[in-house]
Amino acid sequence: MKKGILLLILAVVLTFSLAAPAFAALTTTSAPPSKPWYTDAAEDYGYQEVFGDAFEPGRPVTRLEFARLLQKAFDIPQKSTSSNHSDDILQALYDAGILSDITAFNPDGILDRATMVHWVIKTLDYLTGGQYAIILIMPAPFDDDALIPDAYREHVTKAVILKLIYGRGNNIFAPLEGATCAEAVVIVSRLAALAETLIPDVTVRAGVSRQDDSLVMTLSLKNNKKETVVIHHPSMQRYDFKLFDIDGNLLYTWSLGRMFGLVLGTTEIAPGETLTYTEVLEGNAYNEIQDKVAYMAAFISGTSEDFVILEDGYTAYLPD
Repeated sequence: MKKGILLLILAVVLTFSLAAPAFAALTTTSAPPSKPWYTDAAEDYGYQEVFGDAFEPGRPVTRLEFARLLQKAFDIPQKSTSSNHSDDILQALYDAGILSDITAFNPDGILDRATMVHWVIKTLDYLTGGQYAIILIMPAPFDDDALIPDAYREHVTKAVILKLIYGRGNNIFAPLEGATCAEAVVIVSRLAALAETLIPDVTVRAGVSRQDDSLVMTLSLKNNKKETVVIHHPSMQRYDFKLFDIDGNLLYTWSLGRMFGLVLGTTEIAPGETLTYTEVLEGNAYNEIQDKVAYMAAFISGTSEDFVILEDGYTAYLPD
């Protein structure tokens, strides 16, 4: 009888000793809890100087915060022209063509989602010089599509095609609602990843803006390659600028009346280097057309084996 009791106790002990490792293995190999959807983006782009000491994912992001986020994330160059650092950032985004108006910017206002998408697409245009192609397969409209401002509708559609946005669930975009800090860093993270695949060998940007009683016209070329880019010129002319009215009528040609020596030449742009040409239209020439100018086309005078130069030029619209 005692022998039978001992055998029973031994069997119970063996049963628990075998079960314990099995239970331990189950708990140690179970999947860790999933992290919030914005975590990786917040780690990369939740800058302390933008969002403060504590990143609050559900808090609405302000217009200035998102402007500062874009400037820092994509290293948009700024000029220190004022004692207010925020003003310099807004001016940098304005010069880059991302913001069209900074006179009534409302920096502390909540940034709505439609405007956020608009700025993001304008930033993509800045990063790529607008030199990218997408397959225009119209996505299914959001259920609240009618709420999207007409001025931003094309950019919202483009953002959906490029998978920069997906809506807030249940096929709702909520274009007029405030974007959250989490949504802000996530769309910037997606934009950064997308831009890496779209940035051309040479980014060409045209720019035109009013400054005092003049128009400033710029043409910049950034070499994104690891080798030097060479442009061959048939004369001493390197570039040209043309101004048009809203109907496409030519108003002004920078090179008209100028003499250029018929000497072959080359321009070399080192890896990572940016070359910028700038001309200013002022005086009577500006006064005669200042109320008519709608956009500008900038041209590279030459050919290159390193990148495709657009014969029709590079267009920039004059901000309202």
